[in-house]
Amino acid sequence: MAVVFSSSPLDSHTHVDRHLVRRPFRDLENNVDMMDHLSRVLALVSQYHALGAAIALFACACAYALVAPRQPPKFPAPQLYDETGPIDLIALDKTIKEGFQNYKGKYFTLKEAHGETVILPTKFMEELKALPDDMLNLDDEIDERFLSEYSLFTTTSVGGRISTVVNSVKNELTKTLGNLMGDIHEEVVYSFQELIPPCNDWTELDIQSKLVRIVALVSGRIFVGLPMSRNQEYLDCIIEFTLNVFFAVPEIRAYPRLLRWTSRYLNTKVRAVHKSLATMRRLMAPIITDTKQQLEMGTGPHNMCAWNIKNSNQNERDSLNIQAQMQLATSMAAIHTTSMTVTNAIFDLAARPEYIQPLRDELQDLRAIEPLPYLDKTSMPKLRKLDSFLKESHRLSPISLLNMRRKIVQPITLHDGTMLQPGMHIAFPLHQISNDQDLWENPSQFDGFRFQKLRDLPGNESKYQFTATGTNNLDFGYGVHACPGRFFAANEIKMILVHLIDNFDFKFKGDIGRPDSLWTPGGYHPDPSVRVLLKRRLKA
Repeated sequence: MAVVFSSSPLDSHTHVDRHLVRRPFRDLENNVDMMDHLSRVLALVSQYHALGAAIALFACACAYALVAPRQPPKFPAPQLYDETGPIDLIALDKTIKEGFQNYKGKYFTLKEAHGETVILPTKFMEELKALPDDMLNLDDEIDERFLSEYSLFTTTSVGGRISTVVNSVKNELTKTLGNLMGDIHEEVVYSFQELIPPCNDWTELDIQSKLVRIVALVSGRIFVGLPMSRNQEYLDCIIEFTLNVFFAVPEIRAYPRLLRWTSRYLNTKVRAVHKSLATMRRLMAPIITDTKQQLEMGTGPHNMCAWNIKNSNQNERDSLNIQAQMQLATSMAAIHTTSMTVTNAIFDLAARPEYIQPLRDELQDLRAIEPLPYLDKTSMPKLRKLDSFLKESHRLSPISLLNMRRKIVQPITLHDGTMLQPGMHIAFPLHQISNDQDLWENPSQFDGFRFQKLRDLPGNESKYQFTATGTNNLDFGYGVHACPGRFFAANEIKMILVHLIDNFDFKFKGDIGRPDSLWTPGGYHPDPSVRVLLKRRLKA
């Protein structure tokens, strides 16, 4: 059955088919035309026998119908895309902004590479924030968007559960963070000593690539522990996986759906991703065996490797493949988001050097009151200016333009009567909410101490923190869907920035102002071509 939908906005009189329809030859992505491939097959075999050609065509059509995903019905809302294909990444910010301005308080849809995403008005956040995963699911959304089956993006690709890692972060990492601050501080100091040159005079650095490795070292200390966290092969493995997996996804998507499995053998980046998994299996095998033995005796290290084993079901616990992939996926999440956030903050400080001295003064004042060898879990929140600066940097330079992405698993009826059907992808416009004039004063203007001033108002003392979530702030999600690792990430980010601000002066090479962020397959990123000059401070 062929179903054709109009490319114009749907009104209340438009009939929407509520049944899930198989569409064997529709929604082919990235201009890969399955019919072209089928016609080539037909031409090849027709020289032998017309009947054979017909059988081949029928077999291919049936095979594709079996693997083609069941599509949800078109959502009755304006569609911001061309019927010929998905919008490109460069146009995405402009398109979302257009939709937010023209349909504020209403629904609109985006045609992304993986399919249609329904952008919901913010008024529905409260009723969605507490719904469980069996109603709107993150795992399924990520797996479809990043083609995890082929890219190894998530643990589900090897038979594991994302929830295992989430539980490790919630139940162990966050709760024991206070005991880990010394390790984080020690690794930050070590990483700067190893990776940053003396900088006795102004020294040009590719700061972003340096930060990727710094974050890999610091995160690895908590994820797998010493000595493996400083092993060069381990570091290369997690960094290469992080870089390759994001660029592998669009290349996998360019394959016809029936042939995507061949990307593992034909595509350089996909082969590299699988090679990273094989390397991680080899590196982690003795550590996992030793950790299991310690856990059986009631002991064991305090790191993500041990916590993942502890929170695994029997299948996951027995699988070296799953445990190795958990290490890769956790490292990827940390390296990707944390290094980008720190880079953006450094770019904002270099573009606005008037903020650097107040941040140093705040740090010096805190140390005068609490002369600790490092900032611990109780002292770090007292750096309110730094917290505010980070939040403002994140507000204007997010890693993604959308957040609270989920796939609908069970029918959900919203308070206005709108039905969200199974199979739909939903999201909220993070970047536009952060720049909404109805929520923020002068939203396009950078005010590094915006959130400190808001917290100074009576009743706001515990609000507007970097890790806080709410309907006006989706940087880390909202409700039960908020990022569980944000507290670890925030302390890691602050520890790195404190060390940098305290020990170095820095500026851009040349009078370039704040560089624009760029769209890459991994999201909305600071420009990797920008160079920063560092000079070590002479302290009394």
